[in-house]
Amino acid sequence: MNSRLTVSTECPTCGAPLDFTEGSHAIQCGHCRSRLLVTGRKQLLSYFISPKLDVHRAVAKALVAQKEAEGECRVIAPQLYFIPYYRLTGHDFIWERAAPKPKGEPIDLSGFPPDPPQADLGETLQAASEVLSGVWEFGKRLYRGEREPSPEAEEPPKVAPPQSKRPAVAPPRSGPEPIEEDEVTFRDRYVEKNFIACDLKGWGSYSLGVRPAVLRLELFRKEALEAQGRIVGATLSSEEALRQGMKGAEPVLYRQVLGQVLSLIYFPFWVIRVQRSGEERLIFLDAVSERVIQRDAPVSLQEMLDRSAAADATTIGFRPLACPNCGWDLPFTPEDILFFCTSCARGWQIRGSDLSEIPYEVAALLPGGETPTRHLPMWVLHAEVDRNPSFRFFLPAFRYRRLKLLGDLARRLSKAQPAYTVSAESFVPSQGGCYDQEDAALLARFTWAGLQGKRGMDDPEENPFSVRRATLTWFPFQVEGNGLRDPFVGINLPQNLFV
Repeated sequence: MNSRLTVSTECPTCGAPLDFTEGSHAIQCGHCRSRLLVTGRKQLLSYFISPKLDVHRAVAKALVAQKEAEGECRVIAPQLYFIPYYRLTGHDFIWERAAPKPKGEPIDLSGFPPDPPQADLGETLQAASEVLSGVWEFGKRLYRGEREPSPEAEEPPKVAPPQSKRPAVAPPRSGPEPIEEDEVTFRDRYVEKNFIACDLKGWGSYSLGVRPAVLRLELFRKEALEAQGRIVGATLSSEEALRQGMKGAEPVLYRQVLGQVLSLIYFPFWVIRVQRSGEERLIFLDAVSERVIQRDAPVSLQEMLDRSAAADATTIGFRPLACPNCGWDLPFTPEDILFFCTSCARGWQIRGSDLSEIPYEVAALLPGGETPTRHLPMWVLHAEVDRNPSFRFFLPAFRYRRLKLLGDLARRLSKAQPAYTVSAESFVPSQGGCYDQEDAALLARFTWAGLQGKRGMDDPEENPFSVRRATLTWFPFQVEGNGLRDPFVGINLPQNLFV
């Protein structure tokens, strides 16, 4: 799974330091125990990382690096810049063409000696019987005290080995085995990429690598950054950033990314302008690791940094994690976006900075379903596909570590089109969900491509479908040992993979 970053801020209730994991939608203050809802989901949120290298040490390190490389130089001006990087995370569902698997050339055995001829079973038993009979007669003579016959007189008859009825060596085949056709396979992964968000030709650090994973992010505050240095604006649009983040070299036929989160991280770099041999150059230093990034950069790079202007950034907000209807505390699950009140049994979904109500229904138990059950939330999308106005997609809304099992469950249930009835009994949900209607629509398109096969993957818009409505439905899964089995197609979900 994705490596999660730590965000540092202050509790809006008591002002104490508050650290939480990036991507959390519900947090709790360790000081006042307040439960808070993190707002701003699916918005471009901005963070920054504080520098650890001050101006005096930055200049000293730049002079040492220059002296070790090309001799003395003169410092003209140091400047701290906060350069933006995009960070993209999500759950990637992929249909891809598997590599062909040739069977290989047959082995030529013509240069090896042939195997000894093999006898039939009947002939072998007959020969063994004759040998045992001779041994028995010899033993009787010894028992009666008769003299041992000479080898010439009692030489056992030679039994000619039976001829094999099959050739010793199979004739070599002409040509290789035919190569199997390409197969379409399902692959899942967790997307995590970061890359520079502005156009800096000649810049050497296009990615932050794993550094943000070991650092603390802080909520973007323009006044705090401008007091330390200059903010470089992002020139790469969020749409282009998503396209760039989704690029890959794998043989992808079709893909959908659920739960996409795109954010901006402003990272500090010291830019030391120096003069040597009558020429001005730039030295770039990482203001966190104190490492020299670029020692001989052109001055034009600084002109590009100064020419950029930072736009207003969006940061996360906080509100009490309580039911908007009755005020009861909502269940505390950090990664959920669907919450269900245990007091008034209403469902809520995060939309930007608000909680909006979502209706839901509960599927009745199937006949013979007296075994222990656990209800899980599923999106049922009613759509019109291939002139079928009542096609239904069954799509998981719950979080699960193995994305492939979620994809298999969606595809097999949607193919089976199971029938069920809605229960009229009272029901209080015991857990939340992590996929909303937008994610369900993306998973439905991925499922539809898989149901059509390669034809639907080559041109997914050839047979599009339109969603009529989406209903959140709780289905009873049967508890079997350490797994949950769905009541329709029998897919087993190990319970230790639930998050």
